[in-house]
Amino acid sequence: MYYEDNNYTLVALTGEQVPDMPTGIVYDELRFPQHREQNIVIFDSDIAGPSITDANNRVWWQISNAGLIPIVREGNPLPDPSGTSVVVGTASVMLGYRSDYCLVTQFAGSSERGLWHVSPALIYQKVAREDDAAPETETGTFFISFIHPVIDGKGRIVFYSQLDGPNTNSSNWAGIWRGSSYDNLELVIRKGDQMPGLPDGIAFSTTNPFKTNSVGNIAFTCNVSGSGVNTTNNTVTYFTTNNDQLIPVVRTGDVIDVSRDGMPSDLRTVEFIRLYAETPEVGLRSQLNDNGELVYYVRFTDGSQAIFVASVATDCPADTNGDGMVTPADFSAWVAAFNAQAPECDQNGDGACSPADFSAWVANYNTGC
Repeated sequence: MYYEDNNYTLVALTGEQVPDMPTGIVYDELRFPQHREQNIVIFDSDIAGPSITDANNRVWWQISNAGLIPIVREGNPLPDPSGTSVVVGTASVMLGYRSDYCLVTQFAGSSERGLWHVSPALIYQKVAREDDAAPETETGTFFISFIHPVIDGKGRIVFYSQLDGPNTNSSNWAGIWRGSSYDNLELVIRKGDQMPGLPDGIAFSTTNPFKTNSVGNIAFTCNVSGSGVNTTNNTVTYFTTNNDQLIPVVRTGDVIDVSRDGMPSDLRTVEFIRLYAETPEVGLRSQLNDNGELVYYVRFTDGSQAIFVASVATDCPADTNGDGMVTPADFSAWVAAFNAQAPECDQNGDGACSPADFSAWVANYNTGC
């Protein structure tokens, strides 16, 4: 299937026969490879050969120790909980932290799009489709677009969506949701909602792309509106703690002392903040690590620039169920994490999920938060 020589492995080659497909079907173009620690590589390709047309020639692949498996192919159906199926027109895939995927599809013959969570066993769970009712909104409010979808370390698809319906208007027509299926989809924040940690009357407006990590933290830079807000202070970077609470990290207009230790104070005003884009085509970047440390860029009003690292996660590993408390219920959550080999299982920080983590969880439980 592929060939090893020294320190590299050939995964796919244009003109090469595609394994497990009829003779004569070959890779025609290769795109967007992604890789994680689980010895899994995914990539996008065009294929060519007998019976291949523009309607079925694009495939996203997974290659691992189990071999080459198609994740999604143009022209093939996807299951829908309604009992119907939809035919894939175009698709993009982002590899998650648990060998799972965020799948974004546009359906054949339509401009409608959908979001799916795909398990390592290639079980497809619909997260949302355009025209679906938007959870935690007024009756009749529905999704009309999906923007910046990513997958976090808890297997949740995080996305920003515009809304339509009889009760939507310029003050509430968008929001951020997350979930691993439509049944557990939850609203994070909606346009017009009060922004946590900011003065009363300052509301969420729009957002830029999200950053995620294997623990399930999310970071994003958004625009705000409301009392006292203008073009000099309308951008804020937010972070979710381990128990999914939104806290502000930095805001335009903030005055920051950039002096080194022992040096006189050097106060500068933040003019611009950037978290770099994260897309299915380039995969998940590493600006947000698993310790809850976020690296970000700012430009000051005097034209100078800086890179900062903010440590803002709530470090409470014994709170396995993420409810903000350490209780006996966290033991059951740890057992579930152990059985699922989930990130919350790793209580001793060695990067593995093993029986040794039970003793570490007991120690963390006794320490508390």
